[in-house]
Amino acid sequence: MSRSEASESSPLVEGSTQQDASLRKRSSLMYGLSVFLVVIILLFSSLILMAINVSATYDILSAVDKTQQPEQYMLPKSFRIKTVPSVKDQASRGTCWDFATMRFLEERYNKQFNLEKQYLKFSEQAHGKSMIDFCRQNPKKCPDTPTKDGSATDGQASWIYHFNEFLKDKLVPDMKSCPYMPQEGTDEVCPGYEEFIKSSPIKYSIENYKALYQIDDIKKALVSKNSTFPLITELFFQQFFIPCDSTLGYKDTKACLTAELCPQFLQNQNYDRKCTIMDLLTTAEASFLTRTYKNPTTIGAHAMLLVGYNDEFSTPGNSPGGFIVLNSWGPQLSHSAEYFTGEISRRDDDYLCPNAENPKNWVPVDHEDEDKWKLRNTTVLRYIKDGYKPGHFHTSTPSVFMEALDKLLSDSEVYAILKITDSVDATHRVVLKAAKSAQDIYDEKFTREIVLPSAPIDMLAFAFEPMGTSDLSSNFVDQCGYYFIPYDFVRKVQETGGLWFVEQMDVKFEAGSDKMNDMMKEALHEQTIIEFVSHTPWLDDENMVPRY
Repeated sequence: MSRSEASESSPLVEGSTQQDASLRKRSSLMYGLSVFLVVIILLFSSLILMAINVSATYDILSAVDKTQQPEQYMLPKSFRIKTVPSVKDQASRGTCWDFATMRFLEERYNKQFNLEKQYLKFSEQAHGKSMIDFCRQNPKKCPDTPTKDGSATDGQASWIYHFNEFLKDKLVPDMKSCPYMPQEGTDEVCPGYEEFIKSSPIKYSIENYKALYQIDDIKKALVSKNSTFPLITELFFQQFFIPCDSTLGYKDTKACLTAELCPQFLQNQNYDRKCTIMDLLTTAEASFLTRTYKNPTTIGAHAMLLVGYNDEFSTPGNSPGGFIVLNSWGPQLSHSAEYFTGEISRRDDDYLCPNAENPKNWVPVDHEDEDKWKLRNTTVLRYIKDGYKPGHFHTSTPSVFMEALDKLLSDSEVYAILKITDSVDATHRVVLKAAKSAQDIYDEKFTREIVLPSAPIDMLAFAFEPMGTSDLSSNFVDQCGYYFIPYDFVRKVQETGGLWFVEQMDVKFEAGSDKMNDMMKEALHEQTIIEFVSHTPWLDDENMVPRY
């Protein structure tokens, strides 16, 4: 081929090469776009599938939440009924059921007729008489309790449901003519009872009774019904073990001479160590005790008014959480419901419920690191040689402690706490200062130190009484009287097969039940409710000194 021919044909060769390159470039671009589109499609598909999965998971969780666990997620951490009547005292009679029933009906009456800070007090004395009358008239229906024999001891709050046809028009106000009588054998004494019943405007019915046993079910009922309920629980004396050789105070006491072997966790290598035993029903802090390593001994059941709960309130030795109840043991050695729900501080509660009998409130004579406001207020104590029982604070073993103290103390001296240290099995060792008079308690020249034998610090309440307390040290009856039942206590009762349940009931008073006659007006009580705006009203506002 000549050069001219070649030159003539070369554009063809050159043009073909350029065309192929253009085609290859276009193909690469199309391939890249295709890959990009595929990636985008896959990415969007993945996102769509992920969204569908998330949505489905959310729907499933929501369904589980709504159908299986609504109470757990919707209930507040703490809750209380705010229309609760004031505490009363059953004294030495076994009428706790009667008091729980009347407080329940008072709260329901108050709520239905919107009496605000007033409420109509109902008569435990009259209600007990009504049940005795029912048993006489209906011996075959009468429950197997002492009411058959003319006694109001040991009953049930649920009787107002089971025997409502008889009781519905026999709710009597707390008349002056028919006061509660603390003496045994006075159960049927109620002057004015028949007179009131004949013209009583009060009539009520009970519906939708249900016994509740589980903690979550009880909390749900409190919140959803916004109502108090009678609560029944087994009571236990919880035991504390103190080795007889741990302190000289117990060595030669009768309790240690006849003592049993200590439990394993307190034993020595020879396994012959003996322990004296002390027990308590509650703490001086108005909390029911839970001791987990030993099965407690039951002392029977007790009825109270359930008013609330707090999942975060803690008591020593227990996990957080518990129920709040209005007891029938008077205002002594108790707290306010607001304190147990965390609405007010401990200092606020000290203003309402000073609890002068509580050893944990006794101010030591050594003021190091103490609250400055307490520096002038060391608690001077008087020893009660024969023992002292503040309110309904219970122990079955006071003699064990008192016998040991009698060797060390005298009722002719006064005492003040100098130091408190931990001892065995959740007990404490207390060092006292002793003097001939309260004025000498600060002067080391006139004092001596005494080391008390180990005991739960609450036991001091049975042996000592604060001196110089005034009316200002009394607990407010309208806001004190509340106790705390830890959830751990509930579980302990259930573990031991003891009684534990709450009686949920709906109460409806008939129209006209609020038409006050003279006897009802006589039973109206106006509560004085103190509200707080700061955390320091613990002090007497006028004199700026502690209240006790």
